[in-house]
Amino acid sequence: MDNTDTFKLEQLGLSKQEAAIYRTLLKEGNLTARNLAQKVGILPNAVYRTCSKLSEAGFVTLTHDYPIMFHAMAEQTASVAYANTKIKALEILSSEFGGSQLPSGQDSNPTDINLIYGAENIYEESAKLLDTTKQEMLVISIGEPITPNLLLAVKNAKGRGVTIKMIVHKCDEENRMVLENFKKNGYIIRHFPGWGFHMAIYDREKTLLIINNPENTSERAAMLINSEGLSGALSDYFHSTWKKAKRV
Repeated sequence: MDNTDTFKLEQLGLSKQEAAIYRTLLKEGNLTARNLAQKVGILPNAVYRTCSKLSEAGFVTLTHDYPIMFHAMAEQTASVAYANTKIKALEILSSEFGGSQLPSGQDSNPTDINLIYGAENIYEESAKLLDTTKQEMLVISIGEPITPNLLLAVKNAKGRGVTIKMIVHKCDEENRMVLENFKKNGYIIRHFPGWGFHMAIYDREKTLLIINNPENTSERAAMLINSEGLSGALSDYFHSTWKKAKRV
């Protein structure tokens, strides 16, 4: 795993220390807390605390022998497990904000998750999803410029009768012209500050859940989640917050 892979782990939400420990375990194999601490350059107590978080997220397992050995899960398995923890957190968040809970058996198809890295790739995927959207796209975003290809997909979707609603984190002089341009091309926009994630929901069927680097928003990763149950709950979550947001 090189620095690019470490960056991807951080984009998914891992801290630098968590990413370093996971990267080291992938490279070295099973290690004790002492050996892992020496290789990463931290104290053994910090290894236990960090590996406990990584274990909850599905990146690391540990033995019950003495001394305890830490083992890294395969990258693909760990990424999907981590994505599932995020999905469960969003399901809970959705219900807390007035969205619909997911009854047992509501989504007959298993949840399918794909990871996408980089702003350009995410915008391109969003344009492809919008090209097949029939009813609505719901977006929670910073309120930043998008690619010409995605803007064209928005105009085309609007021409087909697709409703496109956006809740923006930011609405000030810095991005006012961007938002005005969005409105001219088909977005209906409201402002509600304080969100901790970005997402786009397509016809209550698919969701792009996006995580970015707040210091450089072009650095981001996304989970494309194919789940009618979750997407429906998040749509209800969106609409409940839409009622509280201010018109732009």
